[in-house]
Amino acid sequence: MTVLMFMEGLFLLAAAISDSETGEVEIRYTGGNALFLFLYLVSEGDSFQISTSLICAGLLFIVLIAGAVFGGLGGADVIVCSSLPFILGFNALWVVFLSFALTIPFLLYTGGKREYAFIPYVFIAYNIILSIT
Repeated sequence: MTVLMFMEGLFLLAAAISDSETGEVEIRYTGGNALFLFLYLVSEGDSFQISTSLICAGLLFIVLIAGAVFGGLGGADVIVCSSLPFILGFNALWVVFLSFALTIPFLLYTGGKREYAFIPYVFIAYNIILSIT
């Protein structure tokens, strides 16, 4: 695990705590995190890694923005999940998929009628994917 992946885990932990306690994550922190990860990718990555990360981030953004418009995702959820490919590449798809899978028991328990913090599920999925890859 690189230092950057550990720092991203700390950011996700802080965002998960904020999302759980207040129900929101400040956009300036999530946008700053996304910009930092993108600049790191551009400075350290090769052209193939940059192009695949951008394609994956674009796909995630399109799917997640639909979730924000038609579902219950917030803007910070979209930004955080869309910036994960800059550090994880296509493994970010597994993180987002697993995050949604982890929310299913909660949604079934509450009947889907209650808003919930999504970033804690992203944090858990991020750590699971890092531990098996």
